Amino acid sequence: MAGADALRPADLRESVLWRPAELNRLDFLRRFADEFRITRRHDGPNLGQDHLLQHLRTDPEGFTEAGRTRRWLEDQPQRDWLPDTDRPKLVAR
Repeated sequence: MAGADALRPADLRESVLWRPAELNRLDFLRRFADEFRITRRHDGPNLGQDHLLQHLRTDPEGFTEAGRTRRWLEDQPQRDWLPDTDRPKLVAR
């Protein structure tokens, strides 16, 4: 999947979601996995990015959610998933 131009959440269902910290600290990723029925998950203490990447290199079924530098925190509702409970928070003030 690493060479794919684009992936949809459903493409990740059979993979293992590696989280960079304990699940109770990453509510957004938990809700993402629940919404798209990604049931295979791995978490643990936050030991830094290098630790996370090392595990991903050794697990061919593993993935993690990362934003591209040019799109970080940019929301495109027709393209990006956001929990329904969070969508109203983006309404212009």
